[in-house]
Amino acid sequence: MEAQQPAVSQPLDGRVVPLMQTPGASNLTVETVPLSVRVKDITKIGGLRTHRLSSYGLVIGLGQTGSDDDITKQFLLRLLQNKTNGLPRATLENYQTLLRTKNLAVVEVTAELPAFAYPGQEVNVDVSIIDSSTSLRGGRLIQTPLRGLDGEIYAMASGKVFIGGFSAEGQAARIQQNNVTNGSISRGGVIERTLLQENLGAEGYVNFHLMNEDRRTIVRLVEAINSQFSQRIAEVVNQRTVRVAVPMGRTQTEMEKFLAVIQDIRVVPDTTAKVIVNEHNGTIVITENAMLKPVAVTVGNLTISTTESPQVSQPQPLAGGETTVVPRTDITVSEDQNTLRLLNQSKSLRELVDGLNSLGLSAREMLSILEAVKQSGSLQAELIFK
Repeated sequence: MEAQQPAVSQPLDGRVVPLMQTPGASNLTVETVPLSVRVKDITKIGGLRTHRLSSYGLVIGLGQTGSDDDITKQFLLRLLQNKTNGLPRATLENYQTLLRTKNLAVVEVTAELPAFAYPGQEVNVDVSIIDSSTSLRGGRLIQTPLRGLDGEIYAMASGKVFIGGFSAEGQAARIQQNNVTNGSISRGGVIERTLLQENLGAEGYVNFHLMNEDRRTIVRLVEAINSQFSQRIAEVVNQRTVRVAVPMGRTQTEMEKFLAVIQDIRVVPDTTAKVIVNEHNGTIVITENAMLKPVAVTVGNLTISTTESPQVSQPQPLAGGETTVVPRTDITVSEDQNTLRLLNQSKSLRELVDGLNSLGLSAREMLSILEAVKQSGSLQAELIFK
């Protein structure tokens, strides 16, 4: 690869994944990803699953970005009542009247209980606002029990909330970058109890599930496993699952070694032609097999600008009138004059990327172009909006 072309990597034995992000004019780049991957990177072992834990909690210390609505007050009062073994009714009524702080937020708290988790293990926690709070910046989650689907407590969560954005506002303007109503607490959950996991291979087989189902990949996976052990121990169950026969009577150590060998086998996965569009941040991901038929496109930007210029109407001296403000609105409309641009047929991903980059469009404009091209039938790929 030449140093003068850092934006495009020349694939030697890899697949290409174009990426595009805002802001400004879009500039699709090509990166290489190895063709052959380990089985452990594209599959999950059946029976080894995580369990979702959730609850509702209270974030404190928000500095006037929290909520003071009824749901927040009631949640706090119920929390105080539980922690103090019941408060007198008069005390509760006084709290309801005096509680007007905006330093609190009621949140949904979620985490995952990993397979083979142990008491005392720390896990990551996610929190999301469910009341009228505007930001979790600077907040801390108080001790919150996390429950499973059976209603039992499996973990406790607490700690400083981290958010990936910021917001600021004044009387006449507000600016925000990324989401500030969702946050996370790194290693903020502590496992208190675990679930029993069934013994792998107890039924004489182990299932491997593809993370992305594909018929060609599942066939290659079966062939690779059978070739590794020089016998037919793997078979296709469906386009997502491979069943591998396990010799009975193996110890736990032997079983772990057996699974480790299978997970280290390398396979060449196949991918479906897809164009994945994230409308929130303008990101576009195009897989290797996406192709384009010849099509002519154009983008016309329509801009409408509204300006308020209120005028003060002053009466003549001694006229007996009143000074009033008369509204005045100026509206201007402008439209870009663009010509049709031809996108030639692409026979490779590089040609598709070069063709889209030649339009010189922003990411937001590219989203509209891709949707229209897909509707015309010229884009030979599945278009997915997220």
